Amino acid sequence: MHPEPLLVVVDASRNSEARDAIIGLDRRWNLLYVVFIEREDNMIRINFGSQSDTQGAGIL
Repeated sequence: MHPEPLLVVVDASRNSEARDAIIGLDRRWNLLYVVFIEREDNMIRINFGSQSDTQGAGIL
């Protein structure tokens, strides 16, 4: 079994819609940013996902 990647969950709510964002690192230490909404029936809708690079590192 592989260890879990390093991550933090933050509030990313907008326009009165509850959203969460995960900012974390994958196994190769790439920075990841994912915004998602949890639905009632155990479903998750991913709104935005991005892998950072050196050109976009200052955006987050």
